[in-house]
Amino acid sequence: MEYTRVVRSGAVLLAGLLLTVGYTPPAHAQDPDTEFRSGVAAFEQGRFEEAEKHFANVLKSRPDHTQALRYRDEAGYRFWVQVLARGGRLGDVAKRILKAAEEGAVRARQDEEKLREVLEGLWSDDFMTQIETVEQIVAKWGHYVVPLVVDVLKDRHDDEKRVRVIQLLARLGEEGTLAVIELLEAKDDVVLLQNAAAILGHTGDVRAIPPLKRLEVSSQDALVKEAARKAILQIGDPGGDATDTYARAAEAFYEGNPLFLDNRYHEHVVWKWRNGRLTHRTVPRFRWNEELAEEYAYDGLTVDPEDQSLWMSLLNTYAQEVTEIEESLRVARMIGDRGGEVDGDAVAEMEELTAALQKARMLVASRGADGVLAALGKALADQRAQVAVFLIERLHELNLDDSMLTGGGAIEFLPEPERTAAPKREPARPAPQPAQPKRQPAEPKREPARPAREPAQPKPAEPKREPTQPQPRRPRRAPADDDPAPSLDDDAPTLDDEPKRPRRPRRPKRVSEGERPRSEVTRFAFRDGDGSNSATIQTGGAALSAALSYGDKRVRYAAAIALARLNPKASFSNSDQVMTNLIDALSESGQRVVLVVERDRHDRNRLVGLLRELGYMAFGVASGIEGLIRAKTFPGEDLVLVSTELNERTQDDLTDPLGDEPMAYQFIDELRDDYRTRPIKVMVVTPEERVSDAQSLVDEGKAVDVLSPNIDKASLAGKLEAAFGDAADQRDEKARSDAIAHRAAQALASLDVRHTQFDVAAAAAALAKNVRRDAGRPDSVRLACVDALAAIGVAAKPAALEVLVREFRDDTNSVEVRRALPRAIGECIKGGPVSDDLFGVLKEALADDDQGVWSAAGYALGKAKLTGAQALAVFEAQRLE
Repeated sequence: MEYTRVVRSGAVLLAGLLLTVGYTPPAHAQDPDTEFRSGVAAFEQGRFEEAEKHFANVLKSRPDHTQALRYRDEAGYRFWVQVLARGGRLGDVAKRILKAAEEGAVRARQDEEKLREVLEGLWSDDFMTQIETVEQIVAKWGHYVVPLVVDVLKDRHDDEKRVRVIQLLARLGEEGTLAVIELLEAKDDVVLLQNAAAILGHTGDVRAIPPLKRLEVSSQDALVKEAARKAILQIGDPGGDATDTYARAAEAFYEGNPLFLDNRYHEHVVWKWRNGRLTHRTVPRFRWNEELAEEYAYDGLTVDPEDQSLWMSLLNTYAQEVTEIEESLRVARMIGDRGGEVDGDAVAEMEELTAALQKARMLVASRGADGVLAALGKALADQRAQVAVFLIERLHELNLDDSMLTGGGAIEFLPEPERTAAPKREPARPAPQPAQPKRQPAEPKREPARPAREPAQPKPAEPKREPTQPQPRRPRRAPADDDPAPSLDDDAPTLDDEPKRPRRPRRPKRVSEGERPRSEVTRFAFRDGDGSNSATIQTGGAALSAALSYGDKRVRYAAAIALARLNPKASFSNSDQVMTNLIDALSESGQRVVLVVERDRHDRNRLVGLLRELGYMAFGVASGIEGLIRAKTFPGEDLVLVSTELNERTQDDLTDPLGDEPMAYQFIDELRDDYRTRPIKVMVVTPEERVSDAQSLVDEGKAVDVLSPNIDKASLAGKLEAAFGDAADQRDEKARSDAIAHRAAQALASLDVRHTQFDVAAAAAALAKNVRRDAGRPDSVRLACVDALAAIGVAAKPAALEVLVREFRDDTNSVEVRRALPRAIGECIKGGPVSDDLFGVLKEALADDDQGVWSAAGYALGKAKLTGAQALAVFEAQRLE
């Protein structure tokens, strides 16, 4: 498999899906509390197998989330670390207990009633009670407190309560940013907007910059504008207007910038202001970054609906959501097909999301061809092959005009913002530390010799301040004596009068990017170490043309198929690559591997020969032991034919002198016991008189079918087709290769060869090869290739006619294939003479029992230029009585 890149978040998702085989506990068990404590005692005394049995019994009792959380806390962090370090089945059981406990912890954090009880301590007159309440809320509930204090932040009269809430949310810091940002959607509540802006300023979180800039521009209230402006200066203005910062933030979430996705909770929450209330919903971890990227893109488009960067970002985000879920679900199912275990709840959740995301296909297409092509350019620049394929496939659904292929060009995605438009503003009160350096105007072009960073132009990240009073950061901890909670003047309704506290400088972080090399990850996702965030994006037809020479074959194939269906009349860049890629797509290998384990040499060779004629990669071995060894080598088998006669020996047969050769059912059990061979399908080969006895292996689920050694080719073909016809077989790589070839053949079949610039005849040899039975293609692919050869017509004759005739003569082909072959033959010989040999084949087919076959053969003769004698022979043979 050539694919070398996977979506990073998709890889994280799949890692979470994988589970090892679980332990089946004994039938009898004590009550779960006793079992748990016995397990703890056994582990601490070094009796690990006994501890595993006790913990397995706990799981058998199906403890609820609250109970599992109690077990987690009762044993303590150190104990669970030691258990997990042991690994094996004991570690697996521990993981399941801890997973249930974490779900209990989530429910406890989201317990609004309990949180309201704890929040009462914030209104206490006792200072220590206030401080303890703040620390308790920050440690356990975090951002879930924000909806419960909205009414206090709105209150114009109770300044003391409002100040305490602002202190609490400022202490919460970045963990509350996304929730507080949504409060800025309360358009008409001036007091709430002012307080929310002030809180965001003190979080120092750059994710708040875009909504604060939008608020500064959109609000009609002078006090709100001033609060937003102060907050932006406190955080550190990276430059650019509201739409520019929204686009940069959306890109950071889309790219999975770890500094934007910092989250100490196991659950991932999306906040929304609806109908005057702050609400939340929990989303899967693998979707969280895309959900937030969508949110920022949509909010940015409310400022400027024409911003191209935001539209490209939104369409790519939708595409990534769909492809990430579909690919993760496909791989998860493949793991299950191969005998591995996956998290059933996660698979069910992905299936539900797949259905819900179908609307995303329509939304992306509704942006029109221009929008989709621009988004495609971004996907190519980002090196996201699956996203690019998704976008190209949307072009099939649109009226892509020929003129678009010669249009388009290159634009700068997220160009470096100009920072000289607005004059420098000073905060209302001077800060105790030196003022932030003013950014210099962006130069049109950077000189190569210019260093990555210069003091005169710092990179647009968080400003570095001299530490005078450390502010607690993640992970949360109890405040030290020299790290008190923020203190406020009792008369102040907001934090504006508090001296500006410096933030601890972040340690520079580097990440390994699987999709695109980066020199550094910063809070605003700048791609280059010199601070430039621009990237060249192809748009219009230039993007689709570029896809034809892209490094990933999936993208090349998709672009070639799209352009073949479009069949543009005018020439365009890379047009010569269309047929090259289609021929490559037709050549994608899809052969399945079959192993024949049969003692009798004649029967073994016969079965191997039939399998190869039917297009399978077949091998044969004489003994079961050799077969088990062969089944665990490369290439991996898809099917094993095992004989029931492995132990039947004649007097002079010394292949198994010690009687070690397994029986057929033992051979199958050996395959099932090894994870490498568990997914292999098995058919049993047995003499005719024993077929009914061997059927028990099918009934028990050990084998998929039974056959005799003297089975004919047509019957064997039917059994093999049925064996590989389930859903699991449509998910493996062989089936995907067949699907690619199928789409390429359909695209060629749709071409009007009379009006095309493509050299379609060049694909005739590849199409003919796929029509051959021994190529191993399923009938769906073969039929599509036959249709394509019919569309090419006379030009395909040199490369295809012999193959078409040979396959038509083979009456073991399915009736559907035999009905289609004469149509292609007729198009190849259209208007020309027909040889005596071919005439004889078609004339004989006129007597076939199937109407579709003899009818197609007659019309094929009509396409050719028959001599009078040939025509008379046809009429005499078929004369109506």
